[in-house]
Amino acid sequence: MRMKMAKACVRSTQSALTSHTFSPLLPLSHPLNQCPTILLPFQVVELAFGTLAFIVLSQEQDSYHGRVLRKIGVHSHRVLDLWITDTFQQVIIAEPPSVMKGIPKFSLFFLTLASAIVVYLLLSPSWNKMISNLGKLSDILANNPDTSVVTDRMKLPKTNHIQSVKHSHLSTQPGIMFLQTSSQLNLSPLAMCGIESAARLNPNKPVYFFMKAFNGNVSAYRAPEYETIPLLSSFKNVVILPLNPRELFNDTPLAGWYEKVDPSKERYWFHVLADGCRLALLWKYGGIYLDTDIISIKPLDFRNFVGAESVRFANNAALGFNRSHSFVESCLRDFVEKYNGAAWGQQGPRLMTRMVKKWCETDYLANLFNKDCKGIMFLSDTWFYPIPFSNWKKYFEKNQWNKNNDDIEKEFSKTNGVHVWSFASSREKIQIKGSQSLIEYFFSTYCPSTYKTLPK
Repeated sequence: MRMKMAKACVRSTQSALTSHTFSPLLPLSHPLNQCPTILLPFQVVELAFGTLAFIVLSQEQDSYHGRVLRKIGVHSHRVLDLWITDTFQQVIIAEPPSVMKGIPKFSLFFLTLASAIVVYLLLSPSWNKMISNLGKLSDILANNPDTSVVTDRMKLPKTNHIQSVKHSHLSTQPGIMFLQTSSQLNLSPLAMCGIESAARLNPNKPVYFFMKAFNGNVSAYRAPEYETIPLLSSFKNVVILPLNPRELFNDTPLAGWYEKVDPSKERYWFHVLADGCRLALLWKYGGIYLDTDIISIKPLDFRNFVGAESVRFANNAALGFNRSHSFVESCLRDFVEKYNGAAWGQQGPRLMTRMVKKWCETDYLANLFNKDCKGIMFLSDTWFYPIPFSNWKKYFEKNQWNKNNDDIEKEFSKTNGVHVWSFASSREKIQIKGSQSLIEYFFSTYCPSTYKTLPK
């Protein structure tokens, strides 16, 4: 009788384990519950792994921990299945009296292992930090009800253009980041061109555009009243997100500074705010940051880099760093310690210049061009600043090309993006379409959608 019952339990349990998916509790109809005397230890093991899987799936389904533990769960099923089929038949059926001596040890081992894994995850600083960061990110990026959940912890605006990057977000998939710290919703053609060109040349990278005035609902901004959001949201890898500086600066050295500063008394407030936001974004999430007045003309690779503006100065218009990089942390602290809102560039190019010198322990930046300095590449000015600020008008000089782009391609062959110096050019009314200028060439070639919107 005992042998028949055991064989029946083996067959039913093997079938159930093959098709059963983990859950915290086993139903009464489960085959394991049909053999309570013999298979009780296996119920304990199943419950332990089911609880573990439930915790993982409810907190971080797509995380590295989650994927690993799901694999452990799947393999544990297979181990139980094989163990029951082989060992159970051979040992339990052959020697029933010894069953209850060996099985508790087996159960205790797996239960202890599962408990240890759960305790480790719950107490692990990296696990807690990840959950904390995702929680903060949801506060930063999901501030309106008209959104759809595309990840476990973060909400992105509901749009039909987010296809290839609909599951991407800053904490797991770094991208190319742009900022708009003013209250404007319609960008200048140059800013639109900068974002479009980056999206076109880097189709497999998400392009995150943070707008302070954006409410998170793309469908609320329709043409013709709004031009920027409808055009940019048509690119499948562009993700437009609201910018909340207070939440972004939380848990960074800039938090206290932001609470004390009075924007109404700041001469260059929008620029200073952008200087701080880019550092905080790179520190928290990593990736590449570009000013909106940089037109990309080549794809960009992820790396730790700072770009030289000239042989004497670095610039912060183009930066790339891994998340939580110590160089960026030093920049954040310097931002606060040496803050001077009345001095142009004090928290921007000047900060980057003094920090590169300090990091590389030299005052001669030209000696660092295109070299690795303690894990950071210091790119020469040809990468993003091929035309210096003092000669910015060259971009707008008429009749510089005649549909023959060979000379232009040769001149900018070592350039990844052209910084057009909007701080100077935005003050003048400049015609682009029909001017046969360098800027028209870059618009027509690298941001054709924006180019079509330009007046003749």
